[in-house]
Amino acid sequence: MMVTVGFNQDLAEIARTNAEIVKNALGKSVSKYCVKYFEEGVEEYIKSLPDREKGWLAVLARMAHRIDYEYRKYGVIKSDWDEWS
Repeated sequence: MMVTVGFNQDLAEIARTNAEIVKNALGKSVSKYCVKYFEEGVEEYIKSLPDREKGWLAVLARMAHRIDYEYRKYGVIKSDWDEWS
């Protein structure tokens, strides 16, 4: 199983979200270099995993992205996990 383009986009979004969390916590902006470094580190880590684990990481990345989306849009996290599968 290869890491798909969509999965890479999810990783990029997670990297941006993490940068936003850090920025908000510190009260200052996080450089694009830091975000790019995070993306590359995660991508290299994923490439080193067995194929079966890459699949689970893809699922977790999508869930994390969805949770973040729900929270930003509605201010709450929906409890219906079946909707996300």
